[in-house]
Amino acid sequence: MVVKEKDRQLVELRREVNNVIDKKKRLEQELDRLKHHLVEVEDGYTQEAISSEDRERELRKKLQVSKYLGNSVCNHFYLPFEFQVTEEALRVASQQQSNTTKVATAHLQRLESQVKEFQLERDSMYEKWQRISQEYTMQSKAMANLNAALEGLQTEKENEKKWAEKDYQER
Repeated sequence: MVVKEKDRQLVELRREVNNVIDKKKRLEQELDRLKHHLVEVEDGYTQEAISSEDRERELRKKLQVSKYLGNSVCNHFYLPFEFQVTEEALRVASQQQSNTTKVATAHLQRLESQVKEFQLERDSMYEKWQRISQEYTMQSKAMANLNAALEGLQTEKENEKKWAEKDYQER
């Protein structure tokens, strides 16, 4: 009866250990996926920020040329369209870059928060797995002790039976 109960507990502990191991693996895979996604998103935002900086730099050059040409050439001359860049266009490009950076930062913070959350869950699952493993080891040792005691009792019972048969035959 006790052995069957211990066997059942042992099977239950094994199942729980396997479940914890599976969940740990899934969490590690999700963590890797999120890290990869974070790097991809970060790269995208970095490329977009670089592109915005390039556009801003180009617009500043055009503005400089426009101001220079406007000051050095008589106002009667018509400037080509590409030199008619206003400070408003420069401000818009700068604002776009700023907005992109803000969005990227917010997204990065959300992803980092998720990564931390998964790391905490992974650590919690690891601790639970360690506790279950220790309990499993203790249960296995207890089971081995019970089996040894049972075998000892069975051997003792068989010896007593043999002695009783021997005593009976001698009478």
